[in-house]
Amino acid sequence: MRVLAVLRAAAEAEGPISIKSVAQELGLAQSTVHRMFDLLVSEDFLRQDPHTRRYGIGAEYYRVATLVANSHSFGDFAGPSLEWLTEKTGETAAFALYLHGTGRMVFTAVSDSPHSLRYRLDARQRFPIVWGASGLAILAFLPEDEQAAVIAAAEPSPVTGALIDPAALRKRLRGIRKDGWAWSQSEKIPESVGIAAPVMSAGRVTGCLALTIPSFRFDASILPKYGRLVADAAEALSVRPGKESDD
Repeated sequence: MRVLAVLRAAAEAEGPISIKSVAQELGLAQSTVHRMFDLLVSEDFLRQDPHTRRYGIGAEYYRVATLVANSHSFGDFAGPSLEWLTEKTGETAAFALYLHGTGRMVFTAVSDSPHSLRYRLDARQRFPIVWGASGLAILAFLPEDEQAAVIAAAEPSPVTGALIDPAALRKRLRGIRKDGWAWSQSEKIPESVGIAAPVMSAGRVTGCLALTIPSFRFDASILPKYGRLVADAAEALSVRPGKESDD
């Protein structure tokens, strides 16, 4: 498990890493991290720069990551849950991936609504997580220091141009954490309602499942039901510490 934590730290870093920085991040002794680095270097998952003595991604790590990217998709991972949500609600369901350290997310898998009038979600566009249910469902479950950094760098609403009220946002995030899901109206996409819940992996938020509904088709009375459906689907997709596999 510790080796996996080192691989995750290397993947999420914005540049080369050091034994000291990873040891501090993971709360481990430098000698322990040094041994894991040696193992990963021997398998070419990490590679040390002889001049800076820092470590970067090795060729084998790139090879394995490329194989996964070419052979699998987020549709394989989230597709059944998204299709289930669309079947239950008749609306567009999507999985959004959190881009660690950027304060942004991107939709990577979508199940389209059968209705002729529906929203097309751009898989290439990066959205800020301070606006809209899909972003807030992620933001609410980030570590406090990362959450604070995202709020401090918040951009105006892409729809209205409104500015963030940090105190009001933090209160809203506390409510989302309590409920387990978020909702919004016309914050990220005009004339739309979003309902979303976080997808977790080993205690870390990795993204969310979200419904996008045209405002004219939305009735407030369905909100609790749809919120629970999205939260249940996200929970089923999440990997939590101690959670047993169905296999």
